[in-house]
Amino acid sequence: MAFKDGYISILCIIPCPLRPRFNRIFEEYLEEYNRSASLPIYCPSLEGMSCDDAEELLEGARTREDLPELIVATAGHGTFSHNFRSRFVETGLYEPCVPEGFHTSLPVSLKGEMDRHKIGLLAASGWSCLLDQSVDSESPLPGSWLDLADPCYAGEICLHGCDETVSNTALLYRILKARGEAGLEQFARNVTGVKHFSRIIKAMDSSSPERSRFSIMPGAAATQIPRHKRVAMLDFAEGPLFAPLQVLAARETRGCREEPLAFFYGEDFRKLLTLGGYIMADEISPDHSFVLPDYDHILSRGYEDETEELKRRFSGYLVS
Repeated sequence: MAFKDGYISILCIIPCPLRPRFNRIFEEYLEEYNRSASLPIYCPSLEGMSCDDAEELLEGARTREDLPELIVATAGHGTFSHNFRSRFVETGLYEPCVPEGFHTSLPVSLKGEMDRHKIGLLAASGWSCLLDQSVDSESPLPGSWLDLADPCYAGEICLHGCDETVSNTALLYRILKARGEAGLEQFARNVTGVKHFSRIIKAMDSSSPERSRFSIMPGAAATQIPRHKRVAMLDFAEGPLFAPLQVLAARETRGCREEPLAFFYGEDFRKLLTLGGYIMADEISPDHSFVLPDYDHILSRGYEDETEELKRRFSGYLVS
């Protein structure tokens, strides 16, 4: 159930590596908060609703009454789905919700993207490229994301993905825009496989045949790599691949949503995100760079259709 009578509901879609710890500290917070709150909080995500279920709810909702009042979520098929955005975000039924001044320090270009596309940026992480230093190779280190589409890296790259499907399409779009279909095909031929980050990390700095020289995965996953493994993060000038965590609130909650959302701007949640490789939006400065998807394109064309089509084309080029 996405809501509960007498409660304000918060739907949470939290990155996989952070979810167990988040569930624990948020449950503890709610136990104390709800004892004295005039408007207690209900979180369906703590009551058995999976992230897949939550995304399906957002994708399939038809009326405001189908949804919880508050949403804290990663960007994906739920919050970026054509149905949810066209019915609820673009109509103003749901709006970005961040404290006043929370985005003051954002780089101008990033703030412009967030404002224009109504993304209530709470925090950001980035997908990174990691070098397994135990792998010998004659090819030079790449200096940018686009370099990874060069033929010299054939068979040297592994991508994080669930169910063997790539989870972040920002890099695919960047390569396609700069190098065309041939560049996308070459990058796919450079990739040895698409696997869950836990499998990738296990193979790093080992004798496993699954080991790859380069691995691309979320920052939250990269924090799970044991320190003894000989792995280094490559620092590309363009920055990491942008992965936002956002807050959206039903319009009618104005004036009553500040207290229910206070946890997400507090120190406990901030520490959790920091440990997981995220940076809160009020700490992002012009010194930070990110590689953003082409939001104008993918949101105008329908996020699900566009990303699934790109994934399909990319997967078709993968060498089995």
